[in-house]
Amino acid sequence: MAAVIDLATAVERLNAVALEDFVSERKRLAKELRDGGERATAAELAKLPKPSAAAWALNFVAREQPELVGEWLAAAETLRDASNQADRSSGDALRAAMTAHRDASRRLLAVVRDDARPNGRAPTEPTLDRVRELLQAATADPARAGQLRAARFVEGDDEQPPLSAPVAGDGDSDRPSKSRATKPCTAGDRKRVAQERAATRRAQREAEARAELERLVGEAEERVTALREAATDTEAAAAHADEQLEEAQRTLHRSESEAGAARQAAAEAADAAQQAERELRTLSAKLSS
Repeated sequence: MAAVIDLATAVERLNAVALEDFVSERKRLAKELRDGGERATAAELAKLPKPSAAAWALNFVAREQPELVGEWLAAAETLRDASNQADRSSGDALRAAMTAHRDASRRLLAVVRDDARPNGRAPTEPTLDRVRELLQAATADPARAGQLRAARFVEGDDEQPPLSAPVAGDGDSDRPSKSRATKPCTAGDRKRVAQERAATRRAQREAEARAELERLVGEAEERVTALREAATDTEAAAAHADEQLEEAQRTLHRSESEAGAARQAAAEAADAAQQAERELRTLSAKLSS
């Protein structure tokens, strides 16, 4: 009899399939677990939600290019720390962190756009917009960042990975997972969950505000660059016009000199012609006498 897979392995396999095959693979893996006697584990796997196209695309890049995602996560952590310490440090550190985070986000989005194929198609603009929103959430929330690092990003505050399927870095990730007994939900638990969700929403709003500020800063930088380039072009055009004016003035001076010389020559030629006519008349008179 083949060895029965554990939940962590099943989740890894499920997350690695194409998005369009997610449901069928989930059914197949759940059946494999049930056939192996792991009914509780199979039931837990069956409840794993199908990721959205945006979440699947981010998970795909996290699996295929972990170094790129690692660079983005480092930039997000730096921005998070700089934002938390903004009142105790200069604005230069925050601006530098925002610039690095914006550049890392652009590189990550470019790979999502070029390489990820949720449902066998290139991501649509709404999907890319949702990818940006998920990255904002991961920027604000270290737990969401951990999901991205483990290539297990899911949508929504209520759609977290199963407790028995630890993400990368958990101490129990190398041991087969077992189903855990569900504890009664107390008023204190509900209050804690509500507080955590409120904190997550607040962090997401802060991330969205920072993202909007990053966008405005980026647009301002682009405008400054464009204006500087336009000023440089204008200065070059003015210098070229000055050169053309100087050349035209030199040409005009030469033309005026040449015209003056021509007028002088014409006057001398006219005087010579008049002198010749007088001499001709004088000779003609002598000839007649």
